[in-house]
Amino acid sequence: MNITIPPGYKEVSAKTLAGYPEAFESYTFNLYITMTCAAITFIPIALAISNLTILFGVFTEALYRISLYTTVAETHLQPIMTSRDCLMLTVFLRVIGDIWTPLIELLMGIERFTAVYMPAFFRTVMSEHSKKLLASTAVISFITIMVPTTMTLVSPDQDVAYSCGRKAAFSEAFGFLDYGLNIFGYLIAFILNVLAFVRASSVQQSAKNLAKMRSYTMISLFSTILIAIPNVSSTLEALGVPIPTEVRRPTVVMAGLNSAVLFFIYLTFNVPYRMRFLQFVTFALPKKMRVTYVTSSAGKTVVGGGGGSARKFEHSTRIATVS
Repeated sequence: MNITIPPGYKEVSAKTLAGYPEAFESYTFNLYITMTCAAITFIPIALAISNLTILFGVFTEALYRISLYTTVAETHLQPIMTSRDCLMLTVFLRVIGDIWTPLIELLMGIERFTAVYMPAFFRTVMSEHSKKLLASTAVISFITIMVPTTMTLVSPDQDVAYSCGRKAAFSEAFGFLDYGLNIFGYLIAFILNVLAFVRASSVQQSAKNLAKMRSYTMISLFSTILIAIPNVSSTLEALGVPIPTEVRRPTVVMAGLNSAVLFFIYLTFNVPYRMRFLQFVTFALPKKMRVTYVTSSAGKTVVGGGGGSARKFEHSTRIATVS
């Protein structure tokens, strides 16, 4: 088959075309799974917003690649792309989510760890400047992305993968940085939350703080399982280790599940959130809702949440009052 190849294109290989049916199926599935998970994920907190960024990145990536592969399949021509050409919205969305989300969870782990092990530092730094610290995660993410973006704009790589992933846009080195942060960021956050929760089991913490620790620990656990572990396989693949398709393919589903699970964790462990949700779905919208945490004495020796004097306690009970 003779093809006239215009400038900026080259003929696609038969091997590449042979993989398109599976690619179409995979990206179509990604469209549905991301839309479903995004509908569940919507919670007005920074972590949910960062997860939604990942989902929208996966969604727009699927749209782009379905369109791209359809054109390539029809013309048998693939575009010759530079890394500068690959600076697309879908790439930025994926990278923003990849950098910002583990930083937020790492901050959450540090917050809970210092609250239990370093209460003075927690009060004077973590609690006092919580909004600034959260904003710093966004600033760090922005700087982390803008540095390789500037390098790509100034000195783009030639003839990169025409599907335009993150490594094609920002280099192999940045790809490893992305993988490393998604592995160790979530893992360290999980370890910090577990250490905080174990310590909190033997010292006094209000029911509100314990519920917060449970939710943070569960969030970091799911992130470690659903995001960090799959990124290990991505790292190995980037190093040349062959990874079966059956292992690589579920990664988008796992990322979607990690986002969607936030809703269920907050519904389970966050009493005010659960009350508001139940009021909303039952069309009961009271003007006020108050959650009171009552702590009874007897049992364990405990230390006050702010590093106060030791006392005894048996359990804390949450009482929700709606008016």
